[in-house]
Amino acid sequence: MKRISLFTAFTVIMAMSFGIYTSTKVGADAPVISITGPTGTQYVSFPWNGTITFNLSHAGVHGNKPGDLGHINNLEVKVNGTSIAYVENPFSTNNQTDVVSCSATLNAVGTCNMGGDNNNATVSVPWLVNDPGSYTITVSTKHQGAEGLDEEEVALSLVAVEYPAPPAVANAFMNTTYTKAQLSSKKRGCIVSAIAGNHAKEEKYGAKGGPYNDALIQADVLSYFSSCP
Repeated sequence: MKRISLFTAFTVIMAMSFGIYTSTKVGADAPVISITGPTGTQYVSFPWNGTITFNLSHAGVHGNKPGDLGHINNLEVKVNGTSIAYVENPFSTNNQTDVVSCSATLNAVGTCNMGGDNNNATVSVPWLVNDPGSYTITVSTKHQGAEGLDEEEVALSLVAVEYPAPPAVANAFMNTTYTKAQLSSKKRGCIVSAIAGNHAKEEKYGAKGGPYNDALIQADVLSYFSSCP
C-alpha cells in the first residue's frame, strides 16, 4: 500500500512547479487560448494520470464572418513538441439553429463543455506522466490561417523515494486481516520476525529501498500465521 506525506514520503512523489510563459499570436480571426491546468504545486505518485485543461474563446464578428468556435480548426495539444491530441474540426455548427457544439471527435479524445454561447468552451485532455523532468505544454488552433497559441512550462522534480519495509507491510496486512482474538502478540512477533529475516538475508521481496512485492509478503503472512505458535 502506497502513502504520500509531505515530510516522510512512502512512495515516489514529485513536486510540480508551474511558470506560465504565454505567447499568443494575435490576428483578426485568431482564437484565444488559456491553459488553466495543471497549476500550483502538487504531490502525486508515478505514473501520474494528469489532465491538461484550457479555455478556448473566439468572439466578435470579422467582416461578414461570425467569430464563433464553429469557425476554428486544427486544435492540437503538444508536450515537449510531441502531439498528444489533435482534432481537425473540434466544433460543429447546426445549420438550422446556428448553435455550436463540441464535436464527437473532440469528445472522443477528452472532455469539452461549451460556455453557454457559441464563443467559449473548456476542454480537457488526459496526460500520462511517467517520469520527473521539464515539460512544455502547447495548445494551438487556427481560424483561416490566424493562429491562437498558448504555452506553459511545467517543472517536475523528484522529491523522495521510499517504500514501506516488508515488516511494516506485513504488520499493516495483519491489522486488516485478523482480529485481536485471532492474533496474539507472540504470533504477530513470530510472523514479523520471519518476514524481516527474509528481507534482510535474501531480499526475497525485492531489493532494499523498494518497491517491494506486497502480494508475496501477504502470502507469506498467511503461511506463517499457520506455522507460528
